[in-house]
Amino acid sequence: MRVAHPNGVRSASRRRTSRTLGVWCCGLVMAASSHAADLFRPCDTIEADKSFEALSGYFAGHPRDPEPLYCLALSRDAFVFTHRANFQDCRPASGSNGLACRVPNAARTYPDLNLLASFSGDGRSFALFHSEGLRNGGFGEGYEVFYLVPRHVDARGYRILHLEGAGAYDQSEGQGRCATAADLQGGQTIEDVVTAGTPPFEILHDGRSDVTIRFNQRTVRCGSGEVVDDTIAYRWSGDHFAKVVAK
Repeated sequence: MRVAHPNGVRSASRRRTSRTLGVWCCGLVMAASSHAADLFRPCDTIEADKSFEALSGYFAGHPRDPEPLYCLALSRDAFVFTHRANFQDCRPASGSNGLACRVPNAARTYPDLNLLASFSGDGRSFALFHSEGLRNGGFGEGYEVFYLVPRHVDARGYRILHLEGAGAYDQSEGQGRCATAADLQGGQTIEDVVTAGTPPFEILHDGRSDVTIRFNQRTVRCGSGEVVDDTIAYRWSGDHFAKVVAK
């Protein structure tokens, strides 16, 4: 559940964990953005921008689609935008003058997808996204970093990197407690609980080649009741974020 949000995961935006993130994310976005050229901008600000003309035309022709939230122009005819459930990759449509938009990875969805922070390092700009959802009584969060790469590295011109192990997890529908037998379905076993610390995440060394994303978390060992406060960090390492032992 924590490593991905596959199809069928329900929204959990009303959960306590989401509200905790909301308290901290905005200040971090403002602080981080002071060093970064933001990759994404709110989609409701692009209509008068010629560089987004093709995407604005696509939105006008698809009024019943999910509301677009954040938009990025890769070129004059290639774009990425987000809505509440996924990323969308838009390219010229075959046989027409318009765009065709599809999810970058059909195997994944990102419930309650939201942009948390823009930051930079090693001459690159990054965007940190958060998602969360429920499935079969289990609550899980996910964090992804979006960044641009040369097309010989990825033909799309970007990567979406999942930060393995970061984010809260429980089997009590987001209540942050150890599950009981009544919470579980047949065949499930009780797993440890992870909740977000304060603040849930921090951007360290913004603008430097060793820019780092650090997550503060608390783990409850449900078998023993032991509570462990720890951190998980990911440091930029030339072409990706590598998981490191946080100090």
